[in-house]
Amino acid sequence: GAPVALPTPMLLMYTRRGEPSHLTPDIQDLLPAEARAVQVSMLHFMDHLKPEHVGDFPGGGRRYFGSKPTVMLATHRDPIMFDMSAKESKGMPDATFVASPTGCKKLTVEEYMQWVGACQPDAFVALAEEAPCWDGVHRKKSEAADKRTLEWLDKCAAPATPPWTRSP
Repeated sequence: GAPVALPTPMLLMYTRRGEPSHLTPDIQDLLPAEARAVQVSMLHFMDHLKPEHVGDFPGGGRRYFGSKPTVMLATHRDPIMFDMSAKESKGMPDATFVASPTGCKKLTVEEYMQWVGACQPDAFVALAEEAPCWDGVHRKKSEAADKRTLEWLDKCAAPATPPWTRSP
């Protein structure tokens, strides 16, 4: 996509299921551009929808969510949920476990990138292996998490054609 100019300072609004829980779309329209950036946790949709549901919607994710953001940032984590239900991803080179509204979910790089394509955000946070630290920080686990994250970053950065793209 085209580069996005970000006005500063900018407010990044938290969303639940793609909508700011405290503002209706008509009120959002009254906000200045620098206050209309939104963060969308794609996990809010993954348990009960397929990416095609959002991607095939006329206008894609930006229209599906109903808001008119200046900037949309897609993530694979809910910033207000502490991810205590996550599990270690040992033996799964292309997947991690993340907390979703319905519990712990296995998330692959491929599925995550399908959702990124469907939502059509201006930017997204690459899938990352986050080594839990409540048992203490272990060098070996941290190094393994770093390695997996770098491998996933390459996969997330690789161009892909979403499966719902229609040929003219």
